[in-house]
Amino acid sequence: MRLKSFGVIELCSIIAATALLLFLFIAPWVMTDRLNRTLSADADALIEAVMSKDFVKASSIADGMQRTFDACGKPLRMIHHHEDVDELGAIIAGIRRFASVEEDEEILSDTERLKIIAEHIAESQKLTLSNLL
Repeated sequence: MRLKSFGVIELCSIIAATALLLFLFIAPWVMTDRLNRTLSADADALIEAVMSKDFVKASSIADGMQRTFDACGKPLRMIHHHEDVDELGAIIAGIRRFASVEEDEEILSDTERLKIIAEHIAESQKLTLSNLL
């Protein structure tokens, strides 16, 4: 009787540990992938707005990018190098500033940097052999 109950407890602990490990490997990738896709789509819309000289729309898009970053920024700092996350936040803040003063060249430059860093963060969280080493 005692061995049977120990087996059930051991099985439950193995299942719980496996679920926790799966969550720890999958959740960061899902979060960073979603952030990358959202910021990339917003960046493309921002570029389109800037190219058409619609700075009101560009400012609105930049504010949305800030809200997206604010929602993911703190958890992202726990799973990724905070320097990259801080740089992403600084770039978004710069884009918002430049959108308010209608600096189209600076917005376009920062938007490209934002896309590169967001892609880097998402790629670094994928479960690949090179990321494990």
